[in-house]
Amino acid sequence: MAEYDVMEENLKVINEGGNLNRQVIKRIVKSIGNRVLEVGSGIGNISDLLLDRESLILTDYDKKYIILLKKKYAKRHNVRVIHYDITKDCESIRKYKADTVLCMNVLEHIDDDMCALRNMHGILDKNGKLILLVPLYPWLYSEIDKRVGHCRRYRPKELLSKLKKAGFHVRKHFFLNVLGIFGWWYNFKVKKKLVIPQSQMRMYTSIAPAIYAVESSLNLPFGLDIVCICEKKG
Repeated sequence: MAEYDVMEENLKVINEGGNLNRQVIKRIVKSIGNRVLEVGSGIGNISDLLLDRESLILTDYDKKYIILLKKKYAKRHNVRVIHYDITKDCESIRKYKADTVLCMNVLEHIDDDMCALRNMHGILDKNGKLILLVPLYPWLYSEIDKRVGHCRRYRPKELLSKLKKAGFHVRKHFFLNVLGIFGWWYNFKVKKKLVIPQSQMRMYTSIAPAIYAVESSLNLPFGLDIVCICEKKG
């Protein structure tokens, strides 16, 4: 299976498990403004949940996804789709005056993540917010990470340090998907699979609301992913 096919297949499985995305958005929705710019929109898994925004700017560096997104949201007058590489510059996209940059499961794909973070900072209006989600723990890095283009999995302290160096004030961070740590280790480190098992995804998404509610109340200090809600200083 080609590298691109691995990415495509996993995006499809994740899309089927849309309940997971809804649970994440539920926890961050109060931090999302009205002029949202999404970095790395892919096939629109997250974008679908933000269509009520005043302005939704969808970006991706992969032209195949740009074509797909333009077709998908052609009738949405509040949605603009732009071919854009976050590591190149921020000047060309600053004109959209985003009050929120959303970057979900994208930063780990970018070789120069500090450049990307600084450009996200540059895109935002004063006091704008960056909402970031990335996968955790280098010891979980496996062949599937490599095949879908992950340059790394993060350590929490490393990520928080990089955000501060990029000029952000991290107002809040929390961990997601505690059970996923075991699932990722077993499926991809032990069994060495390359695609998320659909049966497991269906089962997990059916109980996701209860799991995420428990995680939210307990505020556990670990999880498969971390979400950071950051503010642009000055």
